[in-house]
Order: sequence, then C-alpha cells, then structure tokens
Amino acid sequence: MISAKTDTLILLQLIVYHVLWAVFAYAVPRHKNRLVYYSAPLLIGLQMILAALDLPNPIYFAEKVILLSAVGMCIDSVFIRFRWWQFNPTPVLIPIWLCAIWISFALSMQYLVLFIPGDFYVWAILGGIGFPLSYYVAQKLKVLMVPRPWPIYLYQGIFWLIVLPITL
Repeated sequence: MISAKTDTLILLQLIVYHVLWAVFAYAVPRHKNRLVYYSAPLLIGLQMILAALDLPNPIYFAEKVILLSAVGMCIDSVFIRFRWWQFNPTPVLIPIWLCAIWISFALSMQYLVLFIPGDFYVWAILGGIGFPLSYYVAQKLKVLMVPRPWPIYLYQGIFWLIVLPITL
C-alpha cells in the first residue's frame, strides 16, 4: 500500500513535469527563451527535491533517470538529424529545452515506476500511444513541424512500445 505522502509526491512529480511541458509549449514557438532557460532548472530542481524526499535507492533511481533521458535525447536527435522533426531555428542535434523535457519526464516516470510497478505490457502500450500523442500535440501547438506525420508517429510508437518498458 502506498502512503499518502508517496501519493502526494507522485502527483506533484507529474504536475511539475506537465507544467514544464506546458511552459515550453507556450514559450518555444514564441521565442521566449528567458522563460525556458529560467524555468527549466527551477522545475527540474523541484522534481529532484521531491524525489529525494522518498527514494529507497537513489543510485539505482539516478541510473534509470540517466538511461531513459539519454535514450529519449538520442532518438529525438536522430529524428531531428533526418529532419523528421523540424524546429525553428533548426538545431544541429537537439535543443536544450528538449533535453530538459526528457530529464523531467525521466524523473517523473522513474518515480512513478518505483511506487506503482506496472506490467511490461502496460508500459509498452503507454509508450506506444503516449509518445506519438505527445508529439502530435506539440505539432498542433506549433512547437515543432513534422513533414510526414503519420509514418513518423507510427515509427515512434513502435520504437517506444518496445523501448519504454525496457528502460523502466
């Protein structure tokens, strides 16, 4: 049974991640770089403090956060390099704000998995649907452009269907 304190910390982790995502979805297309660069360290720092309040094994947690963040950043770098994702201006690899989103996402997911272990197939379905949906919303908010959306979303869904459960 999860304690009320843990429930609250899980909820706060997820809220902070979604606030970060929303701030970036607002700021990036409008070129409000100060908002992005000031909010990222504050919100990710808050997530790290929240995680530190209730972690049973901080080293294992950190390794998993680094793994999921790195995989996400690498796959997004590949998508950007092949121009499957397009930003304005076009980065060489991956924008720093997108790295911040990956770190924030990894923090919230790893924390969630520690206290709500799910079946491999549940995380696979969430990865296969959640990631393409997230980028679809980002495209609709004009955070990024996807020249051929449906094949790209399909490839991304298949990738995360397999990789998300492995990295958690």
